[in-house]
This record gives sequence, structure tokens and C-alpha cells, in this order.
Amino acid sequence: MKKKILILLIAGCLAFVFSACQKSSASPIAVGEGDRQLETTIAEETITEQRAYEFPDTWSEVLQQDELTVTIEADIEVPNVTEFPVAALSDNEITQEQADRIMDVLLQEATLYEQRPDGPYTKDEVADEILRLKQSLTDPNSDGNSALAKGTPEHDAWIENTQQDIAAWEEFYNEAPEQIEETPASTEFELDYNSNSLAPTAIEDDMSEEMKKELEQENQEKIDNPEKFLSPEIKGEALLVDGRKCQLFIGKMYMSFFTQLVEKDTVAPDNLSSLPLLDSDITREHAEKTARQAIADMGLDYMDIALEDMNYLVHLDENGDETAKSECYTYYFTRSIGGITENYAIPRSTGTSPYSSAINYEAATITISDDGIVNFDWAYPSKVEEVMAENTSLLEFSDVQDIFRKQVVMGNIYLDTDSWGDAIIEKNIYITKAKLGLMRVLRQGKEGEYLFIPVWDFYGYDFTKYNVNEYDSETSVYLDENGEITERHANRSYVTINAIDGSVINRNIGY
Repeated sequence: MKKKILILLIAGCLAFVFSACQKSSASPIAVGEGDRQLETTIAEETITEQRAYEFPDTWSEVLQQDELTVTIEADIEVPNVTEFPVAALSDNEITQEQADRIMDVLLQEATLYEQRPDGPYTKDEVADEILRLKQSLTDPNSDGNSALAKGTPEHDAWIENTQQDIAAWEEFYNEAPEQIEETPASTEFELDYNSNSLAPTAIEDDMSEEMKKELEQENQEKIDNPEKFLSPEIKGEALLVDGRKCQLFIGKMYMSFFTQLVEKDTVAPDNLSSLPLLDSDITREHAEKTARQAIADMGLDYMDIALEDMNYLVHLDENGDETAKSECYTYYFTRSIGGITENYAIPRSTGTSPYSSAINYEAATITISDDGIVNFDWAYPSKVEEVMAENTSLLEFSDVQDIFRKQVVMGNIYLDTDSWGDAIIEKNIYITKAKLGLMRVLRQGKEGEYLFIPVWDFYGYDFTKYNVNEYDSETSVYLDENGEITERHANRSYVTINAIDGSVINRNIGY
């Protein structure tokens, strides 16, 4: 939603609207994590008038303290709405009805079969594996021959192990069937009594007697009461009408549909970047339309696009080696209320998964290529318990800026110093986007329940420069030739600010 559209809608009455829609700059600014009075504040700050939100198009500024420099060259994104609601959410589960709709969309009427473990099974497959192993012994470019010097103990051990593998496969060949009869999988939620969850936990000699006793009791309970360790699920594989093979898993809190490998070009620069780029007829417009239609058909039309990525579909040969790539688009859908979408954000201090925190953020991720839906994931479904406020008052953007200035320095000035100490020469953070959206925060005293509130997220990337330029054994990090580590994630948030009361939210813990 662009601010230009908003201006057209309210031209001629900006002065009155802007003066009445926000808290004054005299409002107290709370910098810290959590606010036990948040629900009271929401009730007190509810307003009845529809008001537009004043914000600049961009924000340019440089902040500096000690070795930290924060460069702000940010676009400001605000939903084109005049009401900012607050809702109460709770955890939910995927129902059989939802699973049916999802399978209708993804499987394209293909039959779901029980999934075979990886590896050759038929006589032809086993014969191919035997041939591959024999060729690896004679091929000078095979992994063993190219990486290990001939005549060394390591090379001799590799030859011996490979010959043992060949002998094992040749013995298995006599027992292998001509073809595998596939068994249809259940499309109803069921408990899998063959699950690895029921495998006994190994008890080591060096464990304490107390730990051994606990594990013995747990292993026995897995036999006596297996249902305690299992959750209903649907899983299998299918051959789609276009010839692609897919794998499907649907649990109560998470589901995944996978057909092909998708990566960003920056993930594996040594191999993916060098792959030839195949022509692709997919366009951003067609991909987005396909993604939105699929989400609606699955019954997830309460979600909207929070982030879009252009990715690459990796093409593999029959041996599983990467041969080429083609363009595809990935869309991240999150819950939307009143035209405002939940921000999709990764905290500064975690890895690349939005699910690596203590709070569960619902998101559906769908990738579209020429073939249609490539992959789909949906995690942590939720439901709206009530809309607590149709429209709540928000802090002025100038107040939000003041909070950000303090927090971005305070929250990042000492990062990494424990690991690297004096090795750090300088740290740089670049803020490229500030976005007003929604976020769920933990509801005080209510497990599995959340408040869905307006927040500001400040996105960007960072790089840190060190006085070394090689592998560091203590941190297991490789530095580039300039002694730098650069982190670039389009959805990384460096500061999250409660837009109602100005408290700073830790996305890792949800308040």
C-alpha cells in the first residue's frame, strides 16, 4: 500500500486528520521488553474515529557509537487503512476438512502412496547402483580418486569400502523384486506406530544412574503407551499429472509439500551461481495470481502476502547432481485483519528460520514456477478469539524514531564481543525498510494465547569487520578476503516496537 494512494484519498483534509489520529509527542515512551498493562492500555486507547496515519516516504540518518555505525536509508511502509485493530489469537490445529482441501489443491487428483525409503529397491535400481560404484573405482574424477592420493592408506581404505558395498549390493540383487507394488496411503489423520518417535533411546554407560532409570522408564512407556509419543498425521508420496514426484506430510501443527529444491543464488555461490540459467516463462504477475488462488482454494484466505522472494528452481540429473536453474517466486503469507498483514520478520540474533523462537508465528510459504506449485509449507495455524479493539491509537512516527535510535544502538553495540573481543574493528548495520504491520505477542497468564497488535519492524542487513581474514576455529565462521562477515536477509528485523505503547519487543520470546 503506497502512501501516494493514501494521500489521494484524503487530500484537502490532512491537517485535521493527522492532528487527531495519533498520540501526541508528549506521550511517554516506554523502552523495554513487555508491558503488563498492555490490555488495559489497548482498552483506554481505543478510538472511534477513522484516522489516517502520518508518515514520511523515507528516512535518512546515520547513528554512530564506538565501533557501531547504523546507516538508515529506509523506505517507510504503512497499510492503506484508517483503522488499526487489536485481536486475541489462540493456537489451532489443522482439521481433516482443511487437510482434504489442501490435498485437493496440491495433489491434482493424483493418488497418495506410502512413501518408500530412499535407495535402490528393484533389480534395475540395484543394478544401476552396482554400476555406479564400479565406475567410481575406475573414474579418475570420482570423489575418491580425485580427493585421495593413490597409494595412501586413505585411498586404499576407500577402495576396500567401495568393494564391500558392491559385494553387498550384488548379494541383495538376487532378492530384489522386478518392480515395487505401491500401496495407497491413508488420506485420513492416523497414528504411525512405525514412527521413529517410538524407537528406544540409547542408554550409555557414562550416564548417571538417575538418567539411566528415567530413560528405561521412558523406553518401557513407549511400549506400554505408544499413543503418548505420537501425533495424528497424513504422509506419503505421489506422481503428479505433469510427471513430477512429490512428498506430502500433514500434521496437526505443521504441513509440508515438496517437489524440487529451491534456493537463492546467494546460498551456494560456488555452485549454484555457475549453473546455466534456463529460460522461464513464469512472470511475477502470474506467479502471484497462482499463489493467491491456491491459498484461497485451500481455505487460507484470511492470509495475505507479507513478503515476496525471487528464487531459483534447481534442476537435477538422474544422479542427483545440480545441472541448471530457472527462475521461480516464493511468497510468504501471514494472517491479515482489516487490511493489515502480520509482519514476516526474523530476529537479529537468530538463524534464518522464523520458527526458531519461543513463540509460534503462523506462516504459509508457497513457491511457484513454470510447473505450478513447487513447494508449500504451513506452520502453526491460529484462530481469532475476539477483536478486542476495532481501532486503537498509535504513537506518532517521530516518537517511534526516537525509540529506534536508542534501541538499535543499545541492542547491537555489544553483540559478538564475547566471541570476538578486540578482533572487531567495526560493525555496520544498514536499515532499508521500516514497516507498520501486525505481530502476535504472548498474552499474560494465558498459555497458547496471544495479542495481535500493531508494531513497527525495522529491516536491513549488517556486516562486521575483523582484524583477521581466515577461518576462526572458536566461532566456526569463515571471513571473506576483507576480514568481513556480511548478513543479508530481506526479512531480518533489527528492532520491533509496539506501535501502541512504544515498548520494545523481543521476537525471540514474544513480548
